[in-house]
Amino acid sequence: MENEKFQFFRYISTIYRNTVKYLDSNFDDIGLGCNQQFFLTYISETQGITMFDLAKLGNFNKATITKAVKKLIESGYVKEESDERDKRVKHLFVTEKAETILDEIYDRRTYWEKAIEEKCSLEEIERMLRTLEKIEDCSTRTLSRKGMAEREREGRRE
Repeated sequence: MENEKFQFFRYISTIYRNTVKYLDSNFDDIGLGCNQQFFLTYISETQGITMFDLAKLGNFNKATITKAVKKLIESGYVKEESDERDKRVKHLFVTEKAETILDEIYDRRTYWEKAIEEKCSLEEIERMLRTLEKIEDCSTRTLSRKGMAEREREGRRE
């Protein structure tokens, strides 16, 4: 049974790596990598989102978000505007240039989704998504608890 549990993580890892390869190769012609297309669609769907909220939404660290958003801004796909009350806070918006490629991004992602789901029934996919959501929640909570425990131990050492 232990070996089967390990295979689960191997499958997830392989699916993730294959997806990154597909997305990187299929968005190269429009100057986007896997992460950039992901963040661009999130920004498009949530106009005015902040980098902080974008990081929380996808459980990303600040460095990943900063690097991806910087590239999107340099590419002309995203613009940032300072918050009226707190100039340190930047709100993100897609540009007209981004609007011209968003449908293509969704089409290419849909193609990949259909390709990797072709042997699964709708019921199997829905069940898998519910299971993965539970696993994601458990892993996030476990890391959060582990981080809190480590901070508490560090505080006791001082």
